[in-house]
Amino acid sequence: LNGSHIRGCFDIRAILVKVVGTIFASAAALACGPEGPMIHIGAGIAYAVTCVDSLSAVFPALTPSILARFTNDRDRREFIAAGAGAGIAAAFGAPIGGVLFALEEAASHWPPQ
Repeated sequence: LNGSHIRGCFDIRAILVKVVGTIFASAAALACGPEGPMIHIGAGIAYAVTCVDSLSAVFPALTPSILARFTNDRDRREFIAAGAGAGIAAAFGAPIGGVLFALEEAASHWPPQ
């Protein structure tokens, strides 16, 4: 999150494959935990929320919303950290644990506002 740009990491195709793979692996009772993929899925959804400009190009009926101002790198990094925390909260059923994960592990810099 802090300067490492991995091309295609939060692509819609990567997130969909992660969702389908997690569902199939859990349904087949394979020896894998859904926690890691849930973190990536949550971060990917948060990244998609910050890509309002590309979403409005695909869906022209969407009007620019309040999310249109969250397109710079700093805000995108904060949204991805919050999405990763939401993934932890969904995987373990612990919302406070998700907040603590986002604060301690996912983001290294939080603004004072």
